[in-house]
Amino acid sequence: MDNRKTKSMFSTFLSYLIPSMLSMALMAVYTFTDTFVVGQKLGFVALGAMGICTPIITITYVLGFLFGMGGGALYSIEMGKKNTKKANGIFFYIAADAVNIGSFSCDFRQHICRPVCKISRRR
Repeated sequence: MDNRKTKSMFSTFLSYLIPSMLSMALMAVYTFTDTFVVGQKLGFVALGAMGICTPIITITYVLGFLFGMGGGALYSIEMGKKNTKKANGIFFYIAADAVNIGSFSCDFRQHICRPVCKISRRR
């Protein structure tokens, strides 16, 4: 591979890498700031609630990345091969799976989390 192609590939890699790293760093700053403000203004109970919710938010981010980036990559590969029918099928399945998982998480929250919260409030 000659230097022109290598440099072009490297600069393309950096053009995707730098915004992703910046995004993750800003998410960390946001989380830290949010935690600090909630702890200072609302107290330790609200901070504890944030500690419980943080893994749920992380799972939501992960699922968004899974469907957005993973599905987008599969879709792009098929579109690059000029296989529009398969690309449309991938898009449909990714969208349907995202809706199904969203519905499941709403049902889970409604039927499992809410009763657990009511039980723990009684104590």
